[in-house]
Amino acid sequence: MDERPPIARAETEAAAASYGPPVDRLLALGDPRQQPDPFDYPALGLGPEQVPELIRLAADPVLNWSDPESREVWAPLHAWRALGQLKAVEAVGPLLGLFEELDDSEWFNEDMPEVFGQIGPAAIPPLAAYLADPAHGLYPRTTAATSLEQIGKRHAETRDEVVGILARQLATNTEREADTDDAAALNGFLISSLIGLRATEAAPAIERAFATDRVDEMIAGDWDDVQVALRLKEPDPQKPHQLLSAGLITHDELLRRAMSQPPPRALADPSFNDPRASFEDEEGADGPRGLGELGDAQQGQSARRAKAKSKAKMAKQSRRKNRKRK
Repeated sequence: MDERPPIARAETEAAAASYGPPVDRLLALGDPRQQPDPFDYPALGLGPEQVPELIRLAADPVLNWSDPESREVWAPLHAWRALGQLKAVEAVGPLLGLFEELDDSEWFNEDMPEVFGQIGPAAIPPLAAYLADPAHGLYPRTTAATSLEQIGKRHAETRDEVVGILARQLATNTEREADTDDAAALNGFLISSLIGLRATEAAPAIERAFATDRVDEMIAGDWDDVQVALRLKEPDPQKPHQLLSAGLITHDELLRRAMSQPPPRALADPSFNDPRASFEDEEGADGPRGLGELGDAQQGQSARRAKAKSKAKMAKQSRRKNRKRK
């Protein structure tokens, strides 16, 4: 997503004025963190007849790119959440069309699996086709994979179909796609989704991906960790993150154990820097460095995902800067 000029306030107001009741009520909701969770959108009078207008609002280019401090900028988010609650199959194509447009939006990427999970099985074929297309970027494809995972979790009758799609995509990536950091990261996210679905039947495809060294282990761990997460082997008592993955200890217990350990080498030797635990956030501020196994033990799957996303965003921003210099 390239940088864009700021949207003028008058343009935002004109876009907002184009929506009539009851859809216009979404323009006044503002920050969803100030609303009940989950918010009941049909209680605002929204129903199937409003789906076309909600789709237009969800994709509105002016409101999606308005002043981030404005109330109206949140309206597209409320629109796509309403579409999910309404199980609006008609919204599948338009929402997929936003995957590249809004690929830097954490709100969008976090919301889409929930929205597609609510829409349900009808979204599986277009999501599978999107995931299979290497012309799409890493995070849009990752969002497609996690959306499929959520459908498989919410709709038990689709679980086997979704596992098959994700496992086949992993096999295809391993054998055919270019050997790049993005391909390895996508494999890591696919494996993470397969773990989420307890897909022990996908173990051969997962093992093959690790054997060919085409998995970013920052996301779902290494093959040993994955086997533990899938309950295919017992956790190593010396690896607290495996005990946590197996549900044998709590986060509090993991933290207690970590705090009782001697300081890691990083704290004793400032020159030491373990690249496995080094990252920067998207603004460039340094994160924890040199924590080694202690750092790995303290971070769960979601933290690994966030760390991998941060790494990929920095690479993406660097490519943009280089393009501007040419």
